[in-house]
Amino acid sequence: MPRKRAAKRTARRVVAVRGTPVKRADRSGPWTSPPEEILWETYLRGMKARPGRWPNLKGLQRQVRAGRYYIDFARPDLRQGIEVDGLAYHNGQEAFARDHARQRWLRGAGWQLVRYTAKEAAMHPSAVLDEVNWLWAPGR
Repeated sequence: MPRKRAAKRTARRVVAVRGTPVKRADRSGPWTSPPEEILWETYLRGMKARPGRWPNLKGLQRQVRAGRYYIDFARPDLRQGIEVDGLAYHNGQEAFARDHARQRWLRGAGWQLVRYTAKEAAMHPSAVLDEVNWLWAPGR
């Protein structure tokens, strides 16, 4: 059984998730988590296999900067974002308060965010993407 590689920090900000290096487009941003990688890989595979599957997610990007914050997945042109919250980062009273302040700032800047737990994103990525596609349908 292959050994999982731990995330490494290098000058080019390379993350190893499940043994596959993932280069970050923006070198100043945060790391991606394994549930975020699963969701992203599912999105890419789904869009390649059935290009019309998620029409309201077309143009989705990951780790999009909004002010001083990063949004896990977003359509910046429409100010729509998806956040994946894991216990490793979002655990405790300080993190809870920080998350709410961040949410208020992003909402005030016109962002519409949909939040999922890391477990939901990792265990049911297609269902998460189906639901966001439905939520972001025009006229909703």
